[in-house]
Amino acid sequence: SALDLPANEREGMLKALQGIEGDSADLLIARAVLLQSLERNEEALAAVAAVLEAEPDNYQALLLEAQVYQNIGDLPRAHARIEHALAKDPGDKRLRLQYARLLAKTDLAKSEEQFRILVEQNPADAELRLALALVYRESGQFDRMSEELNALLAEGNQSSAAHFYLAQDAERRGDNDEAIGHYLEIRPGQMFMASITRAAELIIASRGIEALGEPLAQLRERWVAQALPLTLLESELRVEAEDLAGAQRLLDRALAETPAEPGLLYARSMVSEKRGDIAAMERDLRAMLRLDPDSALAMNAL
Repeated sequence: SALDLPANEREGMLKALQGIEGDSADLLIARAVLLQSLERNEEALAAVAAVLEAEPDNYQALLLEAQVYQNIGDLPRAHARIEHALAKDPGDKRLRLQYARLLAKTDLAKSEEQFRILVEQNPADAELRLALALVYRESGQFDRMSEELNALLAEGNQSSAAHFYLAQDAERRGDNDEAIGHYLEIRPGQMFMASITRAAELIIASRGIEALGEPLAQLRERWVAQALPLTLLESELRVEAEDLAGAQRLLDRALAETPAEPGLLYARSMVSEKRGDIAAMERDLRAMLRLDPDSALAMNAL
């Protein structure tokens, strides 16, 4: 976004916007956003005030004003206008949600209060209930967090996120078996590989490397599209644990099913190198080159 640009580029954008005639709400808010990012807070507040004078309920202006006041440490003024708007329209979900998120940076108790209101107003909204659970987590109310997350699981809502945070809580309590169980239930998505990696690390630490094969084999069967990264993960962990024979057997089986997979060939070549079998290493690297003559990975390894 524009806010990620260097300050001099944002200054240039601001100068261009200031050269545009007019005082529409969108133009004033765009200027205010850039002014805030450049810490020109008084000018940002002036631009926002002009919007709110014409449109007292302008959602973006209300939030931007609150953010600027919060940035300069004036929390009462940061919250006052939003609270007034919510008093007029208690059912404004979008504004209340952004207010709850804003409060989470400075006042978890007030943020919790707003999320509770949101959940009461929208009891079927699983995302809001997850957000409330995470506020409980941040404030150290782990029993309440667990209760909310387990309720989501029972309903089949936000299951991967619920399993992830329950796993982390189990680790906090030192219950590795429970943590492993939750991590292994996470479905493919943003949290998947990191969670499975953590589960695998806990399995090795608490049960030994010999216990790793069965749960990962079950995951490969359950999530076929993830078979390759799961195989490479197991191979890497076995190498780290100095179980080179186990890594070799795993990769041999995988390549028997998909012999033209470069990632598997490369992984096995590296295992062969560690085992001192240079001929086997070179065979796999040359097989990679037959598949892709321009493979830099294979050429650099040979």
